[in-house]
Amino acid sequence: DVGVHEVYLYVIDAYSAVSNTDMFTVSVYEPNEAPVVALPEDLEITVPHDGDPSTTTIEVDICATSSDPDGVDVLTYSWASGETSECISKTLEAGEYGYTVTVTDPYGSNHTDDMTVTVNAEPNTDPVANLNGDVDYYIYNKWNLS
Repeated sequence: DVGVHEVYLYVIDAYSAVSNTDMFTVSVYEPNEAPVVALPEDLEITVPHDGDPSTTTIEVDICATSSDPDGVDVLTYSWASGETSECISKTLEAGEYGYTVTVTDPYGSNHTDDMTVTVNAEPNTDPVANLNGDVDYYIYNKWNLS
C-alpha cells in the first residue's frame, strides 16, 4: 500500500535462538510524473496608429498551455507577477517585459517557462502636403506716387 511502513526483522536459528530485532521503514509512493507548461514564443508587437497621440498602450493576453502525463492531476499556476490563473491580461506601454509561469501538480512536482514581450511605440510619419496641378498666384501692389 502507499504510505510509510515499519518493517521489523529478526532471525531465529536452528536452535531457536532469536537475534536482536531491527526496525527499518519503507516508503511507498504513488508514481508521479512532473507536469509540463509552455508559454508562446517571444512576442514583438506595436501600439497601433489610431490618430490619437495620447494612446500609448496595448492590451496583451498571455496564456500558458500545460499538461500532466498522469492525466488526472489538477494543476495550479503561479506567475512571477502574482497571478494564479492560466491566462493573464496586461496593459503595456512601449518597452520590454518578461513573464514567467510555474505549473505545479498536487504532489509538488512542477515545471517553469518564460517569455519576453517587446512593445514598440505607436508609429508616426511626417505628413506630406501635395498640390494638385499648377497654381498661378498674382500679387497686386497699389502704389501711391505723390
